[in-house]
Amino acid sequence: MKKEIFIFGRVHGVSYRPFLLYVAESLGSERFCADNVTVDDKQAVHVLIEGDDARVARFIEFIKQRRPSGAEVEEVVERDFDGFVPSIEGYYRYLTALQLSKIVDSGISLNRKVDKIERGIGELRSDLAHFIGRVENRFDEVMRKYGEISEKLTTILETLVRESKETRDMLNRNLELLKKAIDKLSSK
Repeated sequence: MKKEIFIFGRVHGVSYRPFLLYVAESLGSERFCADNVTVDDKQAVHVLIEGDDARVARFIEFIKQRRPSGAEVEEVVERDFDGFVPSIEGYYRYLTALQLSKIVDSGISLNRKVDKIERGIGELRSDLAHFIGRVENRFDEVMRKYGEISEKLTTILETLVRESKETRDMLNRNLELLKKAIDKLSSK
């Protein structure tokens, strides 16, 4: 039996595809795939499943009753299907590569934000230096107090810079590991 299923509602960004993959695998399905799509401006998950009648029926019954937390299902539409349904192993590799790609993109985005923070810190230091010059020319008492403030700000800035570098180093290590994992998956 082959079925095409559309699950409508708030179904994107809630780990619906990994959830469906788990259900299909736990029922012993050999052919399965699911993709996020938009149909008539509505979020949907498009599912293809193939297998013996009992497994496919159990899959459909299960997904009509359960969903990942955070999902809001409005409608489940199923119909017979006579096209190609990929192997579950192929879909697993595809979904893994897709999720790893999202993780890499998130890491790159985070790295850009760290760069922006570091530029902001540089601008802050520049502005602070200008302020120091003005204060030195006018008030000895302000200068004394500024010395205390400056020490605290320098400590904070050094901590931020150090932690930014540590975060960047960690992200770069993780990105390398992810790239290697994607390369390894791609070579299979």
